[in-house]
Amino acid sequence: MYPVYPIYSVGGITLSEVPGKTALIVEFANCQQRCPGCHSQHLWDPGESLNISEVLTHIDSTLSEDINCILLMGGTTNGITLETLKKLVEAIYRRFSIPVAIYSGLPEEETRMSEMATWYGLDYLKTGDYREDRGGLECPKSNQKFYKRDFRHALKDNVLKVEFFWEDITYKFRGGER
Repeated sequence: MYPVYPIYSVGGITLSEVPGKTALIVEFANCQQRCPGCHSQHLWDPGESLNISEVLTHIDSTLSEDINCILLMGGTTNGITLETLKKLVEAIYRRFSIPVAIYSGLPEEETRMSEMATWYGLDYLKTGDYREDRGGLECPKSNQKFYKRDFRHALKDNVLKVEFFWEDITYKFRGGER
């Protein structure tokens, strides 16, 4: 049995959700967070169930040469398991060879961030549910964070290893100041 994904839409384009990127948006449906003040309440709807091949076909039909990132919005709060999400991220990267970003509504401690840092093709991750009283990424008191995946080489017992980690780049949403 192949995994299916609750899809609301594929094809919106954003210049502001991933710093320095022109991202094609894949909106997952069936969001269970139901955050008060949510600006994407349409994602609470069940959406259409698509398998990986169908999602890739939709992306392919809307992709243009100026797109340099695929943004998956809402992929961890709607019943999609992290294992299933990983399969989609890696399939997207294999097919299109451009970075993938995930906007997750889960807090950092629930996203298994260290594991996600090793996913093939996942370069950006937003964590945290939207809290109206704390604002979005642009607000200094926001509980949300935005990360870019980075790596370092480490020599251990004469074996060169690559260690992946998340660099917090939330400051880029706040005028570029750290």
